[in-house]
Amino acid sequence: GAELIAPVRSIDWLALSAKDACVRYGLATTAILGTAVIVQKYQQARKEHLALMAEADALRTQLATDQPKLAQLQRRLAEESAGIAQIIAHAERNRSEHKKLEEMYEDQMQTQQAMERERKQLRAEVWRAEQAQA
Repeated sequence: GAELIAPVRSIDWLALSAKDACVRYGLATTAILGTAVIVQKYQQARKEHLALMAEADALRTQLATDQPKLAQLQRRLAEESAGIAQIIAHAERNRSEHKKLEEMYEDQMQTQQAMERERKQLRAEVWRAEQAQA
């Protein structure tokens, strides 16, 4: 009977070994597929990283070309601001001079009106004197 038991055990062992081999093959396949997914995700992330690096380089290049333009625009703005300040100062002087001229004109008009009143007064006195003699 012992000879019969040994092959049965051997068959059971073979079955267990085959089952174990299938489980291990399944795990290995799953691991291989998982690794493939991880590698694929890594490659995608690497592509995105390289695209971002290229975009960053393009932005750096753009910034390098824009900075001198910005500096030039800032200089022009400063020059134009200085020019505007000069125009405003000139306008202030003109306004001040205009105000002085207006005051002088008013004084002139008042003087002229006073002289006109004096002239009328003198005419009236001359007329009265002539009437008194006549």
